[in-house]
Amino acid sequence: MHFAQPWALVFIPVFAVLVAIPLLRQRRLLSSRALLSALLRLCVLSLATLALAGPYTTSSKPAEAVTALVDISASITNEQGDELLSKARALAAELSSPLSVVPFGKSVAPAAAPLSSYQSYAQLRESWQKLDTGRTDIAQAISASPPGQAAFALLLSDGYETVGSVRESLTQTRPQAIFPLTSTGEESDTALSISQLHAPLTALAQKSVDIRIAITNSNKAARGAAPQSATIELKHGETVLLSKAIAVPAGQDLSLTTESDPSREGLNSIQAKLAWSDSDGAHVVTKTIWLSGEKRNKVLLLSGSPEDDRFLSRILTSQAYQLRSFVTPVDSSSIGSLSDYRVVVLNNTHLSRLPQSVVSNLRTYIKNGGGLVVIGGNTSFGLGGYIGSPLEELLPLRLVPPHQEKKRLTIAVQLVIDKSRSMATDSRLEFAKSAAEEVVRNLKDDDYIGVIGFDEVPFIALPLSRLSSVRDSALSRISRLFPTSKTNLFPALDEARRGLASIPAGRKHIIVLTDGKLPDPGPYYFDLIRQMRFLGITLSTVLVGADADDGFLAQLAQSGGGAFYQTSDPQNLPRVFLSDIKVASGERTLVEEPELAVRSGPDPIVSTDLRSFPAVRGFVETLEREAAETELVVRNSEGAYPLLASWQVGKGRSIAFTSDANGRWSSNWMRWERVQDFWSEVLESAQSKETGKRNSNMEFDLRSWVEGSDAVIDLALFEEIPLSSLTAQVQTPLGERKRVELHAVTRGHYQARISNATSGTYRATVSIGDAELPPVAWELSGELFGERQHRKPDLATLSQIARQTGGVVDPSATQLLSLMRQEAERREYSHKLLVAALLLLFVEVLLRLIPPARRVSRSLA
Repeated sequence: MHFAQPWALVFIPVFAVLVAIPLLRQRRLLSSRALLSALLRLCVLSLATLALAGPYTTSSKPAEAVTALVDISASITNEQGDELLSKARALAAELSSPLSVVPFGKSVAPAAAPLSSYQSYAQLRESWQKLDTGRTDIAQAISASPPGQAAFALLLSDGYETVGSVRESLTQTRPQAIFPLTSTGEESDTALSISQLHAPLTALAQKSVDIRIAITNSNKAARGAAPQSATIELKHGETVLLSKAIAVPAGQDLSLTTESDPSREGLNSIQAKLAWSDSDGAHVVTKTIWLSGEKRNKVLLLSGSPEDDRFLSRILTSQAYQLRSFVTPVDSSSIGSLSDYRVVVLNNTHLSRLPQSVVSNLRTYIKNGGGLVVIGGNTSFGLGGYIGSPLEELLPLRLVPPHQEKKRLTIAVQLVIDKSRSMATDSRLEFAKSAAEEVVRNLKDDDYIGVIGFDEVPFIALPLSRLSSVRDSALSRISRLFPTSKTNLFPALDEARRGLASIPAGRKHIIVLTDGKLPDPGPYYFDLIRQMRFLGITLSTVLVGADADDGFLAQLAQSGGGAFYQTSDPQNLPRVFLSDIKVASGERTLVEEPELAVRSGPDPIVSTDLRSFPAVRGFVETLEREAAETELVVRNSEGAYPLLASWQVGKGRSIAFTSDANGRWSSNWMRWERVQDFWSEVLESAQSKETGKRNSNMEFDLRSWVEGSDAVIDLALFEEIPLSSLTAQVQTPLGERKRVELHAVTRGHYQARISNATSGTYRATVSIGDAELPPVAWELSGELFGERQHRKPDLATLSQIARQTGGVVDPSATQLLSLMRQEAERREYSHKLLVAALLLLFVEVLLRLIPPARRVSRSLA
């Protein structure tokens, strides 16, 4: 403890005397209360005097982080690296200083980074493969270490170099001391080794391949020696294939076989890890190869209902496809980019329930090579709002507008449109008015139309009237709607019911449009709908906007016997209103009969190899398109209609099936033993063969080794190929991408070279003309470049580095602390003493203000 004003301390005894004098004068009458009060006053004065004296303490801490030069070359095992990092962490903790690392191999990282950024030595090495871990240049690492930050640096290395000479480079005096840290290693080769790890280069989709591993015990000297116990773990990617205890007899091999993980697609490593302990300590050796699993094509299935989705999802979820299935409506962000999929399937879904981005991008997607399959049902093709949409021109058949039934009933429609303030967003109300105008144009003169706008109260824009009398004025009346105030649907819905109750129409229908959640959902809405249904009034609801429905509007539509629609694009509203009016008016394009035979069409069947098919019970009526191929047809008493049609659109294909896949019309197909074959072949046919490089199933073998400074790529093809160029796109361990030509050595045998090879993982894709072989990967171990693992550290080199720079090997924290620049930290205590004095003063004042308790005497009886 130090004092800034030590002279102030002389006042403490003075205050003690001043407080004691009155106490001595009144010692006969002195009470414990008065003594306590005097002691509190003395404490207050003493604490205030100490605060005036300015007490403080000082401490010191390192002014900079400890820097460690970390050798990440292949000669150091992960276990040795973790041991070195653990020593460096311990020293930094003792010095109360953060630890920064500068990784190096053949080259050096440009700047230090906190060690906390890396969880392990393996992660550190993996993050800095571009430094070329197949070489070690300690001299460059020391010369490139950050100068001026600290008087020393730690060196985490085994001391072995394959590039340069640190002993020669340290002939000049350096201002920075180097303190090497050492790790354990082997005096000689370990007794156990992984002598072989083998798997094919590729595996078919969802198929396993055999993986063989051989473990060798080279300990032949000790005859009759007991087998060496160990544990072996084999992983395919993150999947553990094998984990067991083994015993390998001296001088013998142990072979094990297991199977790969069939669900792994693309390039995944297969790593074997062998661990054991003996008299020399604990040992771990690893070996890595790569397996390329065939990738399944992605298929996007968009179904109009769970019933539509259930059957088709089940038969498409097979080894041939990676299926992503959604029931519309669905947000476009959940689907992602259409380019991720080889085929898009629209399964009996209404156009208004599809994301606008999907509809607008389908044309580009197909022309660039995507596949489209459209399946019928009661909400598809003409009944699904496809007429006049961008989807119609992509279909290989002509859509038919919904036919009127011969005995058409007069209908009355009330449009109940939200005109609250939020409807001004994205011009929603303007598009709603356009939708109302479209309804006016499409209803017949004998029909009735009414338009009610609502915010907090209903506004009758167009009283319910026969079209023949108001058609000319209806559009101007509808234009009077403008957004204002809040939302309250119930009074407007009741007004619509009241208007329809007395109208002499065969069909009575209400369409409610809103863009937000209703503030007052409750059971009284459903009481009102029950009254409407008693009067023969049906109800549909439309939600415009990206917010998901909380279920209430959908429940209203279900209870009202109508449909629920949602669209995030208000431009869809005219089409939504029109399609709902057509359904409400009893118009249809579907054909249903007990049994409709399926026959070959006028064009060859190219979408499937099957030639006989079960009967269907219904389909959506369409017409042949001249440029398309009508492969299958169905016949009824009125003629033949397309069932399966296809055609080419740009580089892609579009296929249409006008019956359904949910069992309503296709119950015979659901029991058909070839139904999975049919849909699999249809989806296969929809996948264009013209998109970029096609995959090749040709058998091949690829190997690689090092000659001088080059990596040799050796390719063997087991099938005859026409004369064409063979190239390979290669990614090196440094992250470089190189295109190399493969030249013929002999028939079916080709080679290429990559100069300035490095150790690590190489990835390559070989192209044969317009076809590509599956991508492959291989490892070039550090031993091929002189980086042999499991050696004892080169203490001679490490000691010379330390000696010539002024450091020591494996230093203590005390030795390092003397070289570190320190920062003094001063801690003041005056303010704490003043606070304590004020608190005691407050207690002393309270003690004087509280009156003393009086004694009560009692007389004896």
